[in-house]
Amino acid sequence: MVVAPLPGIPGLVLDYDYFDGEVSVYGIKGHKFEPDALFTIEIVHKIKQLLIQGWSSGEKTGIWDTIVQEALEAGIAWKEQRAPDQAGVHPENRGTFGVDGHNSQCLGGDILSVGWSWQKCSDATSVSAPPEPWLTNPREFNEELASLSGGLIPQLKLVGVLTLGGGHTNTFLRQTNGRVRSVVKKLEDKDGLLNPETLSVGRSQFKIALEKGLVFVNCHWQTPFFFPSLPAFAQGALNTKIAGGQGEIEMMLTLHGLARQQMVDNPDQKVDWQPLEEIATKTFPTCASWISSISAWVEQNGGGPEGTLVHELADYAKAFSGGGKAPARIIGGEFLSKLIAISFGPGPQFPYVKTAVLEAQLASPANKTQNGQCKLIQVGALAELTNKKKREQVVSAEDRMTEARKLVKALGLSTSDRIRFVGLYDVRLILFILGKGKDFEARQFKTMDAITKVPMAIVLYV
Repeated sequence: MVVAPLPGIPGLVLDYDYFDGEVSVYGIKGHKFEPDALFTIEIVHKIKQLLIQGWSSGEKTGIWDTIVQEALEAGIAWKEQRAPDQAGVHPENRGTFGVDGHNSQCLGGDILSVGWSWQKCSDATSVSAPPEPWLTNPREFNEELASLSGGLIPQLKLVGVLTLGGGHTNTFLRQTNGRVRSVVKKLEDKDGLLNPETLSVGRSQFKIALEKGLVFVNCHWQTPFFFPSLPAFAQGALNTKIAGGQGEIEMMLTLHGLARQQMVDNPDQKVDWQPLEEIATKTFPTCASWISSISAWVEQNGGGPEGTLVHELADYAKAFSGGGKAPARIIGGEFLSKLIAISFGPGPQFPYVKTAVLEAQLASPANKTQNGQCKLIQVGALAELTNKKKREQVVSAEDRMTEARKLVKALGLSTSDRIRFVGLYDVRLILFILGKGKDFEARQFKTMDAITKVPMAIVLYV
């Protein structure tokens, strides 16, 4: 029986063809290549039907095992061992959020505390990196992950495969080989670094993993072109054990991706968020109970069809957690729904100001968090943004944030520099308005002009 495909999931219609130019893979639509003869009509139909069944029913793990078996037998997947610095992260990993250095080290510490196990790494899955022109997208994605990590994720030597499962484990191997700063006390050497020689003592199998890398079930590079939804499906099946750690930002990215595809499929219809919410929560994330607030944020404050503000917020979150300061930050349903409900009346709705509130909340110092929930800004304080006495400051902050973004774009700054300048600038401005600057940092500012003039912002206002 053919099950009707769910909205927002690309490539599930039976007559789907990448060359029609309707679906983007690695950021490119319809670019020609010679299909490998291994992708027979029979295997393509069989795997597509399995994906339709899995997406529709939510039964991912068992169906993924079947897909892997079928792919191995057809020769479009195989076992491959890759050195850690040749295995990057797939651009659709965690809704395009990717991996972060802190969580990778925490996972590495847990692995080493019980001993390295090749059996437990047997779910490691990847897809071969595509040739150009598609390679540019995953290469730049991985370069940005490293640059936003605050030195916690080394750059790749080359992009050989792109991980769908086992990405954090492989990243820990890269971190150890790269001798990066340790954010997990029990892993650090006398210099505060991850040391491959020290960590390999008495761990012969871990030493092999550091040298040779994980053994992946690796898919043919053309796989995502025949099955565009397979990377997301695979991650949903492989990451069920850590799904509870999926945060609101990851869900925002996932929902935006689904909504964007639904708009492609039905350009004349308004986005129907309910089925997209159901898809996004099939992995049972911690924030499932307030998924409607998350989708409302994406709809109202995501930054349009391209999701500019959602991706900007994600970059900020990567940079902040990359320093090892925010391993698990929760915004919370009540806070998010109250922020969405704020109305500034007729006229401008100040999207950058609202985004800055979330940036500031994610930056909550350790003494302003409780069980991972951010408490720097209390729910009641949000009402101050609509206070008539604050109106002039809100307008000024939005204008300053807008001009800052225009200037960094004109200057061609890298993503990491953009976040370093604009992200902290946003946070300082919003905390100034709310009178919370003293709870964030020792340095205090008496005016917005003073914030603009600090060394951090010189490049923006020369």
